[in-house]
Amino acid sequence: MKIVSDDCIELIRQGFLKAKMVFKKGETTVCDYTSPAGKMILSVDTLDLSIKDSPELTQINLKYKIELDSDAEILVCFKFTAQRGELPEKGSI
Repeated sequence: MKIVSDDCIELIRQGFLKAKMVFKKGETTVCDYTSPAGKMILSVDTLDLSIKDSPELTQINLKYKIELDSDAEILVCFKFTAQRGELPEKGSI
């Protein structure tokens, strides 16, 4: 996960599952989601996003809705907290 700006993060999945998901509060983004079962179109509607980033701690609260191939909807609430020493590199989580 990478903090792009104060109101935007990216999540890149590589390996078995592949996707680049962009979360920006109040916006809907579209990406390809590739799995062994094939490729799907994934629509991500970011309902809420807050990022608190300090030299010691990063906290991300994220609420989003996913729609797969304009069919199934999934609501996700996500909270992530990490101490700066736990991060692999500055700006990436």
